[in-house]
Amino acid sequence: ALTGLTSGGAYNVSGSATLTAGDYKYTSIDMGNNATLNITSGDVRLYLTGTSAFSASNNVNITIASGATLEVFIDGTLAISNNVTLSSSGNVPKNIQIYSTYSGANGVTIGNNGVLAAAVYAPATDVSIGNNGDLFGSVIGKTVTVNNNAAIHYDESLGTLTTAAGPTGVTLWQEI
Repeated sequence: ALTGLTSGGAYNVSGSATLTAGDYKYTSIDMGNNATLNITSGDVRLYLTGTSAFSASNNVNITIASGATLEVFIDGTLAISNNVTLSSSGNVPKNIQIYSTYSGANGVTIGNNGVLAAAVYAPATDVSIGNNGDLFGSVIGKTVTVNNNAAIHYDESLGTLTTAAGPTGVTLWQEI
């Protein structure tokens, strides 16, 4: 299990970094301005234990190669700043899954002009998508706020996805 892994401490990315198939445990991942993180092969599972677990500054790109997947398990907050892109090859949301156990306010924040293609499961915290932000996939949050010109584009392929949180499916839909 991921909880039994030895922590690698804080993982700071400036410039470009690569992760390949495997399980990783860090207190946090902090991506500086203009940084790039590439998931190049296989299934990557990240367990982030810190209070500020994941932060991506301005103009950051996180790319998932064809055939690779990324699952992120977060105990703290996830903050994606302005102009950040987190997507897989072909923008397939089921290839990126984010699970948050955080129960405080504002646990998942996607900044202005951010683009995220993923399934986000954060039932105990607030999720906010900034101005002109786009989330392709699905989101479950205690509250979900979609700011000016931001949008959620539900990917129907997620309706039959089995995740670490169990099987998924749409039980309620509200157009906003």
